[in-house]
Amino acid sequence: MKSNLKVKKIAYFLIGMIFLTLGIRIISLSNLGLAFSDAILIKLNEMLKIPVALSSIALGIFVVVVANVIEKRRFFDRFECIITSFVLGFFLDLWIAIIPTLYIKGFIFKILTFLVGVFILSVGVSIYLQPKFPPHPNDLLLMTVSNNYNLSIFRAKIRIDSFFAIISIVMLAPIGLGSIFNTLCIGYFVNKLYSTFEKIYNKLVN
Repeated sequence: MKSNLKVKKIAYFLIGMIFLTLGIRIISLSNLGLAFSDAILIKLNEMLKIPVALSSIALGIFVVVVANVIEKRRFFDRFECIITSFVLGFFLDLWIAIIPTLYIKGFIFKILTFLVGVFILSVGVSIYLQPKFPPHPNDLLLMTVSNNYNLSIFRAKIRIDSFFAIISIVMLAPIGLGSIFNTLCIGYFVNKLYSTFEKIYNKLVN
């Protein structure tokens, strides 16, 4: 019984990751702007001449430390979240291999592609967080801010991305209007979808 429950949790987690990374891939095809945290990764890559994977680990460690400070935990608690970064990277590489880089013509089609990607990404986030496995560092910070300051996921997302936006501006990272829409849309969709997928998850595991 316990092993069956574990399989269900792992399956729910992986399904969420598949949707999340598919959303990221679709958003990238729209060329309308990177999320603020992604822009920081690209800038670190340019400044330090290191692979994006290493930039991701470095930023992930920083974000986990910030979340630990907010919750007054030990400095090196919850570093298992870095493992989730690797899982995300694996599925993202898979989608990049499956879906070739396309040039989407027309601003309307770019916006539609962007919104579809954001919605699918938000579905993925709302699913993969349910089993309470170690989240991606950015989502760990999102839930930490939401729970500790009694904020909706939407409001917590805006505050966190405002923090990343300041860092992006200081670093002269590649951000634009699309970065702002990314924050508003993902925060809105996750806020609406999370409770729905929580109910589905509870029915599956109970």
